[in-house]
Order: sequence, then C-alpha cells, then structure tokens
Amino acid sequence: RRPKPTPVPRAFRQREGASPKQLLLFELVRERAHLLATLQGLSAPAAEAPAGHGGWSPREIVLHLHAWDLELERALEPAFRGTSPAWMRLRGRGLDRFNAERLAPLRDLPWEEALRRLQTGRERLLEAVESLPDEPAALWSKRHPLGRMLAILPDHDRHHAESIKTFREAAGSLSGASPGTRAPQPRTKK
Repeated sequence: RRPKPTPVPRAFRQREGASPKQLLLFELVRERAHLLATLQGLSAPAAEAPAGHGGWSPREIVLHLHAWDLELERALEPAFRGTSPAWMRLRGRGLDRFNAERLAPLRDLPWEEALRRLQTGRERLLEAVESLPDEPAALWSKRHPLGRMLAILPDHDRHHAESIKTFREAAGSLSGASPGTRAPQPRTKK
C-alpha cells in the first residue's frame, strides 16, 4: 500500500475567512509588490528610456501610478458615500488627456524621488482605505463606487508591471546585462 500523498496547502491561505475589504487590500498589496519587483535594480539612466507604452519611460510610468494613487485618495471619501468619480467614465482620448494632466506636474521628478513617492503615496492610500469600516460588505463590491474604484488598482499595477518587465527584457536589464545594453542573443544556425 502506498501512503496517501500529503495534500499541498492552498496558496494564500491567509485569504480564507477574510472580509471583502481585506481581500481587496490583499490584492492591492500583492500587485504593488509585483510591480516593485519589476523595478528592483533599475538604474536612473535605464528608467529614462521610453518603454513603448505611449512613449513613457519607466520613470514616467512610476509617476503615473503615483498620480493615480493620489487621485484615488482624493476620491475615496466621495466614493465611500456613493459618488463615483467622473474619471471612472473616461475612455480613449479623454482618459489619455486625464492621464497627461495628472502626470504633467510630476514629470520632472528624478527617478529616486519617483520611487519614493510611489511607496509613500500607496502607503497613504492603504492607510486611508484601512480606516474605512469593513461593513457593510457591499461597499467593497464592484457594484458600489468605492469597491469599483479600488478594484481597478490591482489590474492597473499588473498592466504597468508587465509593460516594465517587457521593456526590461527587451533592454536586457533583467538578464544581467548592464542597463542600456542588449543581452547577448543566442546564435542561430544559418
């Protein structure tokens, strides 16, 4: 007789029994950690090269993410009270203009300051979210303006993390090559 295999524990067991608010906070923290991992070790000069996402550099993407954290922090109280921010309805060029307007006052910040603001801005937003009540649970669903608004952040972080990861792979800065140089390519037979 073979012994029964030991069951593999489910990933993220800490989610079991969590409230909708705690689940949302978990996703916010997890995706931001993923984003930060894609930025790890990126030098200031490498952060200036356009990443292909609308011509933005990784530094500008970081500042864009910070601008959104600020925007959500401003919209938190009205959304909690049931009012969706007007920008939730923006699409296409309107959203592009909105993004450009929010990025404009931050655009000249250097890389180290951009990273610092990315961290501190999200910490402030998380503190504000944590100060809100867990109940009613409907606040944290996508049917409520608060839940719908906050639910965009994990996907937004994931999207930009993938853009930066793709940029770094193309530039060779994830493969050990120094920033600004291409990683050696495998030889192919002719």
